[in-house]
Amino acid sequence: MGEAEYRRTETALWGSVRLSPSETRVGLARLGTSVRVQEVGEGEPVLFVHGSPAAGATWAVMLAELGGLRRIVVDNPGAGLSEPITLTPDTADDYYSYYVTDLMDALGLERAHVVASSLGGALALRAAGRDPARFASMVLMGGPWMAPGRAVPAAERLMLLPGAGAVLGRLPMPRSMMVASLRGIGHGASIDAGRIPEPWWAWNDALVRHTDTFGNDSRLVRAFRGSGLSYAPRWQITLDELARIEVPTLAVWGADDTDVDASTGRAMADALPHGRIEVLPGSGHLPWIDYPDQVANLVRGHVTST
Repeated sequence: MGEAEYRRTETALWGSVRLSPSETRVGLARLGTSVRVQEVGEGEPVLFVHGSPAAGATWAVMLAELGGLRRIVVDNPGAGLSEPITLTPDTADDYYSYYVTDLMDALGLERAHVVASSLGGALALRAAGRDPARFASMVLMGGPWMAPGRAVPAAERLMLLPGAGAVLGRLPMPRSMMVASLRGIGHGASIDAGRIPEPWWAWNDALVRHTDTFGNDSRLVRAFRGSGLSYAPRWQITLDELARIEVPTLAVWGADDTDVDASTGRAMADALPHGRIEVLPGSGHLPWIDYPDQVANLVRGHVTST
């Protein structure tokens, strides 16, 4: 029942924007798992890597505005309908630094544009620093996980508690909690204006209720834990690290992003050798759910100019 209901709401979300993606699974040998991949369109390949907790369909509404491109979305390990992984502090770098390029390998992509959000942004930045030739360009959607100076939010400190994964995987989360969560990361203006469509909300409800995304993500991030309820310093992205990433990069930031504020976004864009930033008023940590048309235009302009 769980997977069937999740698929029903996901199909309805894609259908609401007149898209019908193909679906496949690809194996990631380094991580010993497989992930679910959905794809629409033809053209230059653009790989979309979501944050936490989420799944690939979070991009659906924006993707409808990106015709003429090969749009590839993934459910990260343990998210949506992908298999979970078990990381330890010794194996965490296999995921952090290699996941994005290993995913390209599994998809047969020598090079691709990468659009990444939050956790996905950190994974993309580490991979781009290690192997920039694989990136035709990069778009950072909102503040990356492990951004310079980023404080660990209360929700993530909860995820870092021992045994939190098992609890979060069983915890009922009514829509009111998700609304409050999105307000907390800067999306209050869009919620009040009704800009986030009902099919997206229904899909998000099903992600919480009918998959173990929340519990799996909590188990995963604990591999990066340092002392107390914080992350080990070695995972932090630094401005010096950004200065070595020779990839054309656009940062799309919500002015109301409380997870990583716009001043940090500007500092990151300035540090990147080929970086620039667009800050959107009235937008939060996930800017494409606030303004899918406007953000799609920014992505298209960046991808087609590099």
